[in-house]
Amino acid sequence: MTPVAVRAQVARVPYRPHPIPDNASVGAPDAVTSAVPVLACADLVVLSSHMEANPLAILEAMACGKPVVATHVGSIPEIVIDGIHGFLIPPGDAETLAERCLELFRNPHLARAMGLAGHQRVAERACIERTVQGYEDLILRIYAAKCGGHVPERRPPAPPSPPRKDAESCNPAVLPRGEESPAVETTPAAV
Repeated sequence: MTPVAVRAQVARVPYRPHPIPDNASVGAPDAVTSAVPVLACADLVVLSSHMEANPLAILEAMACGKPVVATHVGSIPEIVIDGIHGFLIPPGDAETLAERCLELFRNPHLARAMGLAGHQRVAERACIERTVQGYEDLILRIYAAKCGGHVPERRPPAPPSPPRKDAESCNPAVLPRGEESPAVETTPAAV
């Protein structure tokens, strides 16, 4: 598909205005909470980096139930499973990036299923309890390696923390204006 054809395809996608709230600010010191109103207005999130480590923007987008189109670099493939939570593309491949975005714009049920699957993945894998447990395990492995294999007894994990007050605005199960949730399986076979 040529760049002209891609632009023509994009021009045919209906525009749906999403007003960005006045209190939304990207890049502010409290960007984690201020990104939520901005992400709530998005249909999908694109990260076309040539190099990345562990992009928080993708975790935030997935937590807000948005499908992701990102480049296959750094740890992104460990976060986004291609075809399940969004799409992974080779870095620098603008044509494929545009095609994948159009695919999600044209198929809102697929976009919704990927967004819900991403939200579930982040809820299971990127919660604070899981992060703390991962650091504790790492520290114990390092300690054991330095102390000849002796590992101190682990304490029981902390109970899950309560949901944040702004989590409802980022919950993909909460749909605007009475929309109904599509009955879409989020298994690999259905996506």
